[in-house]
Order: sequence, then C-alpha cells, then structure tokens
Amino acid sequence: MLRLFARLFISYNRKESPYAWAIRQWLMSKEGGGWSSEEIFFDASHLHAGVDWEKKLLAQAEAAEVMLFLASENSLNINSFCYRELKHAKGTVLAVTLGGVRFDDERLDRALSHSAKTRQVTQLDKSPGAPFPYTSPVDGVTTGTVDLHPDCLAGIGAALRELGVAPNSYSWKPKSPEDSPYPGLRPLGEGDEALFCGRDLEIRDGIKALEDLLPSVLNRALVIQAPSGAGKSSFLRAGLWQRLRRNPGFTPLAIIRTPNNPLRNPDWGLVRGLFHTTEQSRQKNIALDYDEIARRAADDLP
Repeated sequence: MLRLFARLFISYNRKESPYAWAIRQWLMSKEGGGWSSEEIFFDASHLHAGVDWEKKLLAQAEAAEVMLFLASENSLNINSFCYRELKHAKGTVLAVTLGGVRFDDERLDRALSHSAKTRQVTQLDKSPGAPFPYTSPVDGVTTGTVDLHPDCLAGIGAALRELGVAPNSYSWKPKSPEDSPYPGLRPLGEGDEALFCGRDLEIRDGIKALEDLLPSVLNRALVIQAPSGAGKSSFLRAGLWQRLRRNPGFTPLAIIRTPNNPLRNPDWGLVRGLFHTTEQSRQKNIALDYDEIARRAADDLP
C-alpha cells in the first residue's frame, strides 16, 4: 500500500521514461539504497483509473522531501507538466541533466519554487556511460537498458543518504544486549534514527522553519508543541536532530532539559554538547578539551 506521501518524487518527461525507470530500479536495488516502491512516487505505477491525476501529482510533488528532477529540453519547456511539478516542490530538488542541458541552465533556476532548495548532481547521460537495466513499471513486461553515467548515479545515492531520507541513511546499533528495535513506549533518542518513521512531512517542515529563522533578528525560536505523549521527544531526538547535523547551515550543540543541571550534566548538558561539537571540528583547529569548555562556561554562564 502506498504511503500517503512518498519521500522521493521522480519528475521526468515521458520521452525520457527509460532513464527514469532505470534510476528507479537502481534505487530499489541493494546498491542504490534498497528503496521500496512505496517510498518513491512514480506516476507510471501510482496513478490509477478514476484518480484526479493532476491534483495527485502536484500534491505529491509538493509533499515529497526530495524531488529528483530530470532536466532536459522537454522537461524544462514552460508548457510541460514537469515544469509545473518543479514549481510545486517545497523540499530539496536534486537536478540531473540530460541531452546536453547544463547544470547551471537559467531555466532550471527560474522554474524552482522559492521555498525549494536545489542540488545539482551532474549530467546523467554523459560519456562514458554504462548500460543499466530497467523493467517498465507501467506493464511490468517491457525491458531494456539505457546508458547512465555511474558516477552520477552514485552521486544521487550519496545525496539522498546525506539528506537523511534514504533507507540506508542511518543504521541501528544496539547500545546494550538488552536493546531491542521494538522499544515499546520508550521515547526514541539519538541513535534510533533508523527506527523512527512516520514524521517525514513534519521533519521537512521543521527544517524549513528553522532555515526561515536564520536571517531573522526577531524570530529566533522554533516551538514544538503537542500534548503529552504525542512524540515530541522522539521527533526531536530521533527525527530532526540528526538531520540538522547533516545540514551545512546548522551546528546542533546539545539537547538539554532545564532541571538536573542543564549546563554541566555529564551525559547531555550544554558543556558535553559543546565538547562533542568541537571534537567533530578538530580539522578546523577550534577543538577545546572538556575541562576548558567547562571553565569557560562557568565564567560566562555562572
């Protein structure tokens, strides 16, 4: 059964169908990340008789965390439906080019929604290519191969993992022999990202809201408000937090609670968070040891 909204939306012109089919099939392979068909919205397999196809396509394009846009002379035509899909994108757009279209084509910039972010992956059909097989998702019978550049495909997979939306973006490792992937009513935390699901839209909207706060000098806080037990802690710790760690616009420091010594708590206090952050930044020559951070925090935040 198809999820209400898929994580990944593939936008392509029908004339480039074999390219889109081959990419989809590669993504569903182990090498491509092991995506399920329910996580990739693909019009050829998810539109059925009686469905308002235009409304559904645009709703899925808007809701998807990532749109993979196959930029070609056909799809960049202002009268094409692909162009409308691109206009509706609110998540991240991964743009790959076909048929000699350059990654810096001004038509691509014009078509992008103001609320979308874009990353170019490179030219999909440049030489030397390699044959990649496909089976048509339309009839499940038609087969063939199409030449794709392996580095471009690898770049798509890497970008999806980096964004945290691919099935293999995170792996779950038990912290103790008693740990289980079925935690029951226990809130999920850092390290449980691979177990957390069902909040894709909220994560996307939360990141977007934080990005909108960056240039503001007045609005500097994002409030996550819900009744007790609704999953706020799991959403923050196992959903939003690691995605922010992978976002170049943010440097998450620590998740703290106001009671229990929020500054110096040895497990999750602000000093511990600052120490962890600087440890990750040693290549930038800004690393400080734990005691030095604690001393400075004591001076600045008595």
